[in-house]
Amino acid sequence: MEVESWIASATKALARAGIKTARLDVLVLTENVINKDRSWLLAHPTDEITKFNVNKLNKLVIQRATHYPLLTLQISHIFTIMSSTLTTMYLS
Repeated sequence: MEVESWIASATKALARAGIKTARLDVLVLTENVINKDRSWLLAHPTDEITKFNVNKLNKLVIQRATHYPLLTLQISHIFTIMSSTLTTMYLS
């Protein structure tokens, strides 16, 4: 899915759920998952987001749509990455 399409559809989903900061929240989640800053997201609207990352983002948007705190989602995502990295290092 293209960056611009993802941002638009996720923003609509959060707006329908009553999230007043829908677009900002989608940008923050997308930045974290694909590890690119906001300027990159906005400058590359037709670049593809991998299916793996779209799946991760979908799960985060579903959680955010239930008004789960954005900061908690960010911390959870970062912890998952760190945990995975440490596991890989330990098993190597």
